[in-house]
Amino acid sequence: MGTGGTVTREGLQVEFTKSPRGMVAAHKRGIRLGLMKASQFWRKEFLPGHFENVGRAKYGMRKNTRAYEVKKAKAKHHRRPLVWSGDTRNAAKYGAATYKGSTKNGMLIMKGLPWYVKRTMHGRLYEFDMTTLSRDEPVPLGRVIQEAVMQALALVKKGK
Repeated sequence: MGTGGTVTREGLQVEFTKSPRGMVAAHKRGIRLGLMKASQFWRKEFLPGHFENVGRAKYGMRKNTRAYEVKKAKAKHHRRPLVWSGDTRNAAKYGAATYKGSTKNGMLIMKGLPWYVKRTMHGRLYEFDMTTLSRDEPVPLGRVIQEAVMQALALVKKGK
């Protein structure tokens, strides 16, 4: 393979000083790093919204039964979704988390979540309500990934 050149695809022009194989490796590194950064960004920026009152409508969560809402309001003096005592919210926001994944998919593993996060409630996994994206969230997450890929490719272009 050659050691340099220019590739144009779908209106995007990329110059490279390394072989295309080196560019592919850098692209994969960028995607892995981008997915890791996107998961950290999601946890910091978007996850807290799942535990706020507006989260129920924003993320399409099912309503709890009236009896449960009354019981929670009396016992805890709030009606926030996915929150009873705050243990789940605190574990999700502040607990240890590691990223595991490849260039095709990945996951953020949050340690210390209560056992009932994997439980089915109203015919749906409780964790589904915690991990759902709203309509406006994929674009910022995509930008985080794109930035990491572009940085990885720029390093190859510079010959590093």
